[in-house]
Amino acid sequence: MGKSRTGKTAVGCTIVAFIFIVIAFTTPNWLETDGKLEKPRFLKIGLWQVCFNGFQDIRHLYDTRFYGCCKMKKRSLAGNVGIGIFLVALICVCVAFGTPAWLVSDYRITNAKLDMLGLWRHCFRSLPNPAEADAPRRFFVGCRWVYDPFTTGYSDIRGYLLPPFMVATQFFFTICFLAFLITLGLTVLYATCWDPEQKHYIKLIMAIGSLLIFGSVCGCIAVIVFACLGNADGWMPGHPNNYLGWSFALGVIGSVLGLIASLLFLVECNIQKKKRKDLKESQSKFPLDTRA
Repeated sequence: MGKSRTGKTAVGCTIVAFIFIVIAFTTPNWLETDGKLEKPRFLKIGLWQVCFNGFQDIRHLYDTRFYGCCKMKKRSLAGNVGIGIFLVALICVCVAFGTPAWLVSDYRITNAKLDMLGLWRHCFRSLPNPAEADAPRRFFVGCRWVYDPFTTGYSDIRGYLLPPFMVATQFFFTICFLAFLITLGLTVLYATCWDPEQKHYIKLIMAIGSLLIFGSVCGCIAVIVFACLGNADGWMPGHPNNYLGWSFALGVIGSVLGLIASLLFLVECNIQKKKRKDLKESQSKFPLDTRA
């Protein structure tokens, strides 16, 4: 059955609206001069770009005029690349945090007891109660939250499901996850609201870089602990047929990319410090006009 006329109209309107949004987002024509002035100093401004014709910033102590169009944001390449890498790292960490594929059993093994497990969810094909190893009477099948309060007997094997190294992995990766979320909020401020003219701009970048380093180091500790002990013999059944899954790989990628992004933010912080220092030195070379 084909699409209705209403559906086709909705698709067309969506496409047109998307085109309009993209044009409005990228063009500097949100506010314009009316053209009546002979030599207007302000020409037009958009979300990300402003155009001047001999505009003078009254906050500067020297006679500087601005001509042409320029971007309002003054981030360096390190800051822009840092934002991009951080967003990729954030996605990897969030997916790794919520998915149950840190340790996976080979799907080709038909009688495997483990299916897959993550930080907060375990999936079993048929796990006998570890407390009844000699003559098990209860088997756990399917996926459950590790702190599931409803499944009978599941709380009794929680010590088996969460050995000390797994608790450490949960702890450090949770800190990593929370640090990345806080960094996301600070990065939004850095990318959209703050500019180099503001007093605490450099402190904001330093906070982003420092928090990101802290979270990434915690993430690295978590994945190292799990890599060393997660697939060790004596924990999950079918050890020879288990392997580290794609959720674990995303955790590694996110933690490493977080470290790279943090270094880029610290480089950006140093660049902005030098720019501010150069600006102050250039201003000091021009004495104030003390005419009565």
